[in-house]
Amino acid sequence: MPQRLAQCIGLTHTKRKRPAGQARGQQAAVAAAPSLAACVFRHSAISAKTGTASQTTRDASRDVLTLSGSSFFSGTVALFDGLVLNTTFVSATQANAVIPAAQLTSARTAKVQIAGAGMLNASSPAAGLAFQVTNQTPAISALTPDTAAQDTNGLMTVSGSNFAPGAVLLPDGQAVPTVFVSATQVRAQIAAVLLPAGRVVQVAVQNAGPSGRLSNELPFLVTAPRIMILPLIARR
Repeated sequence: MPQRLAQCIGLTHTKRKRPAGQARGQQAAVAAAPSLAACVFRHSAISAKTGTASQTTRDASRDVLTLSGSSFFSGTVALFDGLVLNTTFVSATQANAVIPAAQLTSARTAKVQIAGAGMLNASSPAAGLAFQVTNQTPAISALTPDTAAQDTNGLMTVSGSNFAPGAVLLPDGQAVPTVFVSATQVRAQIAAVLLPAGRVVQVAVQNAGPSGRLSNELPFLVTAPRIMILPLIARR
């Protein structure tokens, strides 16, 4: 699942429309729409290293989007790409909201907005803040095979976690055409003939942007070309 990080600033303050029949200058229940200045997302990811792979677990119910601004009041709600979030009013300058895990499954730029209850239909929320959903850092746990002779070409299967569509296999930092199979597996054709014999090549996986996070490396041994010895046949 993509890793989330947002530092959001800048949202135009908007006035509420005066209800029909209300005189100019008459006191309204709420003088202005809530104004959003910043948002920060804190998620519950806990990393645990197992062997050579880093695995991440999370409790989605603890993923909190903290909204900062002004004129917040009880009933203020946050929107994520138009979806109304479960929002908790904290103070006139802060509210917390929970982003459903289903909204964080693919890397993209989303929009965070805020509005007062009952105002969603009466007036549109302001322009909003950019919220970047990024891919998590991939981790490699196994290469199959993990060795090959220099004169061979073959399919390498890489197992691990947090692989994303568009992930690329990198033997010694050189990208090769890669097939994304799942979040735990990618495959690529490895031309060992192009790799130096007698040495260990370091293999990594890099997820596509945004962020383009790079995995740990695992060794791939390239052995000397195979030599075929034919039996001697005596001529008569």
